[in-house]
Amino acid sequence: MIKLNKVGRLPFRFTKIGCWWHKEEEIDLVALNEREGKTLFVEVKWKELSEREARGILKDLKRKSELVGLEDYEGYYGLVAKSIKGKEKLREEGPLVWDLRDF
Repeated sequence: MIKLNKVGRLPFRFTKIGCWWHKEEEIDLVALNEREGKTLFVEVKWKELSEREARGILKDLKRKSELVGLEDYEGYYGLVAKSIKGKEKLREEGPLVWDLRDF
């Protein structure tokens, strides 16, 4: 993510990045630009995902992002996995989706 940020391949340039957790909930990466009021939530899975599995992970990511307390921020969602079937179709719908072939 840091490399993608440096070369401008994300929807915004983040100034902070880390993970987030609260009780039993966790988000692998949360990137922020506080000045612009933007955030990127990303889940990372080291497995091969079907399109259906990827959709489920993204849906759950959106649910968890609501717990973070950044309602006033413009939110973006992403998924990184070993491989993702149907990633092009998912990308057309808005989420940022990468697998190992993209890196």
